[in-house]
Amino acid sequence: MSDLLAQAKTQSQTVPQGQPGPLETNAPRLDLTMDEAVAKALQLNIDLSVARLNPQLQDWVLAQAFGAYVPTVSATIGEQSNTTRPGSSIGGGATVNNKTTTFNFGVSQGLRWTGATANVNWSNGRIETDNNLTTINPRFDSGLQAQLTQPLARNRSTDANRQNLLMAETNRRIADSSLRAATVTTVANTRNARRDHLQHCQAVAAAQTRQPPSQPLAAGTNNPPERS
Repeated sequence: MSDLLAQAKTQSQTVPQGQPGPLETNAPRLDLTMDEAVAKALQLNIDLSVARLNPQLQDWVLAQAFGAYVPTVSATIGEQSNTTRPGSSIGGGATVNNKTTTFNFGVSQGLRWTGATANVNWSNGRIETDNNLTTINPRFDSGLQAQLTQPLARNRSTDANRQNLLMAETNRRIADSSLRAATVTTVANTRNARRDHLQHCQAVAAAQTRQPPSQPLAAGTNNPPERS
């Protein structure tokens, strides 16, 4: 026990009170300028990486909302054959074979501004028969139809599609604002941390280079001379 006390006393006398010792670490030292530190923070910050994904996700939601107003193209192509046995002498023959080929096309689109729906249909048909009484063989039929459906009361000012689109656009703007705010916060925190680190390093360097306090004089050295 006496040896441990003597050892502790020796160490306390060796290192002066309030004098910080050298900072020892095995970690590699990385010297960065302010701009390099900010660039590293913008690259490696996890919260900022997550914030960058939100606008991309909102782009998909916005594209899905716009999908309600993308034109829809449809097509119908088919062929039909039938054979009949007429019940009279003017039926066109003992047996009549008919072959009908159809190829129809259509386009439909919702209008965002008024809530209306526009449709355009183009129908085509080819009819071929061996009926003896038919004057035109084969016969081609074609038709074009355009239709606009506009609600007068219900869903005129707004509807589910327009509400979804408005919400998607608003959320997209919010995602951009959140990303900008996260970027500004990250840059500000990095600059403050960098300045605090520099001040701490300067304080440690100043403390290490400061001269140790002078040892107290021996007892009786500064006593005034006695008068006779």
